[in-house]
This record gives sequence, C-alpha cells and structure tokens, in this order.
Amino acid sequence: MMLAFSASTLFAGAGTVTRFGVAVGAQTAGMMVIQALVAALLAWASVREFPRLERHSTFNVLCLSLVGGTGAICMIEGYARLGVAPTAIILSLYPGIVGLYLWVFEKQRPTLKWFLALLVAVSGVVLAMSTAPAIKRPLWEYVFPVTATMTLAGNDLLIQRLTVQMKPGQAIGWVNFFTALMALAVYNVQAIGHLGELPNLTVGGFMGTMLFLALQLKFMGIGRIGARLVSLIATAQPVLAILIAAVVLGDKLLPNQIGGAFLVMVSLGMITRLR
Repeated sequence: MMLAFSASTLFAGAGTVTRFGVAVGAQTAGMMVIQALVAALLAWASVREFPRLERHSTFNVLCLSLVGGTGAICMIEGYARLGVAPTAIILSLYPGIVGLYLWVFEKQRPTLKWFLALLVAVSGVVLAMSTAPAIKRPLWEYVFPVTATMTLAGNDLLIQRLTVQMKPGQAIGWVNFFTALMALAVYNVQAIGHLGELPNLTVGGFMGTMLFLALQLKFMGIGRIGARLVSLIATAQPVLAILIAAVVLGDKLLPNQIGGAFLVMVSLGMITRLR
C-alpha cells in the first residue's frame, strides 16, 4: 500500500509543479514531451541493459502508450477547459471503471467493501472540490475528463498485464518513449518550437524524474496488490494535490477541503482491510 500511496503523492505533486511551470513561462506541450523523454531515459538507465522490446509484449506496450498518452492529454485539456472541480470529480470515478474492467475482462468480481471504500473516497473528493471554481463551457467538452477517466482505468489494467511480461524499467521506458512521440504528433509544431526553452527543459526534466519514480512505484504496487486496490488509493490524488499546493504554494485550505481529506483518509483505512 505504501508503494501505491507514494506513487499517488508524486502524481499529485506533479500538478503543483505544472502550475509552477506555467507561472514561470513553460508551455504545456513542451513540458509534456520533455517529461516523457526524461522518464523514458531514466527508466532505461535503471534496467542497465539494452531495453529490448519483446514480441510477446509489444502489443500491450503500444496499447499502454496509446491509452496512457490519450489519458494524459485529455486530462490536461479537461483541467484547462473545464477547471479543477468538474475534472477532478469525474476523474475520481476512475477506480470504479478499473473495477468494472477487471470484472468484465479478468473475471475479478468486486466486493461490497470495495464499493463502500470507493463511495467514501469519491465523496471526499467531491467535498474537497465543492468550492473550486468551474469554467462554464459547452457540454461536449466534458468528453475530455470522461475520456481521461476511461483511458486511465484501462492504463492500470494494461500495467497489471505487463508486470508479468517485462521489467518495470523496460515497460516504463518504452511507454514514455511512444507517449513522447504521440505528444509530438498531437501538438506538432507548437511542441517542437518550445522544446529547447529553459523553463520547459528544467520543469519538464523535474516532472520527468517524478513521473519515472511514480510509475516505478505504481508498477511495483500493482504487481503486489493488484490494479483494483492501487486505483482506489489513487483516488487520494486530487486531495493530496490540494494539500501539497497549500504547503508549497501557500494556497489557503478551506474547511470543506479538510473534510474531504479526512474522508479520503478514512477510505484508505478501509482499503487496508480489503487486502
């Protein structure tokens, strides 16, 4: 559980680093490409051997790259277009999608206690985000957080399959390499034109290091306790992001945010009983 919680903390911290990067002049496209490339290089270096892509794992690696890259881009677009509150609340439903995927594809039926833990966790996120400003946008733009939720859930299922096919460093390296190519294809000239700028290099490099560590811990966590429990623990990310922003950026904590954090911690306690 500590592996998954540490990964969630790093993922939550990445949001704070992104806010800092934008404040100092970094561009989203440039940061995303740099962080993926840095994470890939660190992952391959951790393996200490030529990162061969075996034939039997190539399909899952390509699928994970496509799914994870799509999820990351849609999540960024969701936050940019709709604001923090609606996007984070929709994303907090992703453990339920993971449970549904595992039920359909892996025949792993969720328990009543798992549903109760999910309900408490989602309630905590909704409470914590209830005072966050939302941007009024057309209804169709909600497709971005919904797509991110669906793809990030599939991401965890694919990771669970890859943990028995290849070393985490190999998988993380190839996935981030293909994700960087995908980001370049999506943002094309915009990304390429900003790659060499100092804010993108420094912030993107730092984010890439955090991403590598977070994915390494997530792979290890899913390998030990499975995607269902790891996804439940990941529900804490929005609340952790609020707490980290309060400590690092000086954001003011509101009563509803403290209450939401408490509910998420209660859900984590319930998760420990599910093992």
